Amino acid sequence: MNRLFKAANRYIETSDWKIIAVLKFCLISPGLLIGMCIKDKYKKKDIPGAVGVFC
Repeated sequence: MNRLFKAANRYIETSDWKIIAVLKFCLISPGLLIGMCIKDKYKKKDIPGAVGVFC
């Protein structure tokens, strides 16, 4: 796992803000798709967790 974090840090250091922005948008898309599949009775409990992760 440590090797994975080191590789990610090297990638971020060599990237500019545009690449990182595109990467974030690509990661938000599956999160939105998964969020739409959550049942309505659980959505109210999951919203604070999602806000904490994305902010």
